[in-house]
Amino acid sequence: MFGKIEFEWDLEKRRARVEVAGVVRAHSEPIRNPVTDREEQIVLVLPKGWMFHEAENASGFAKGLGAIKFDLRGRHSSLAHIAWSQNGMVDTYDEYKRKFGRP
Repeated sequence: MFGKIEFEWDLEKRRARVEVAGVVRAHSEPIRNPVTDREEQIVLVLPKGWMFHEAENASGFAKGLGAIKFDLRGRHSSLAHIAWSQNGMVDTYDEYKRKFGRP
């Protein structure tokens, strides 16, 4: 199958959107405190991680529009800077921090 993929993300705001026309639509948004409705920031740090080193956690939504139907609301989503090669992650944690480190 060949199709147009729309993708946008903003790691700082913990928001992302991806859509494959007629197949799937998904987005992420900040996790909200159920009492105050305030946006929360939850950062997962995995210095020896094999998928990513740091990820912003968010609330994820996805809907299957094609032959495979599903509707997932308020599930887990992670947004992270990642780079892989055929040998796994490109950057060590120290290299990652130099490129994308938090203040």
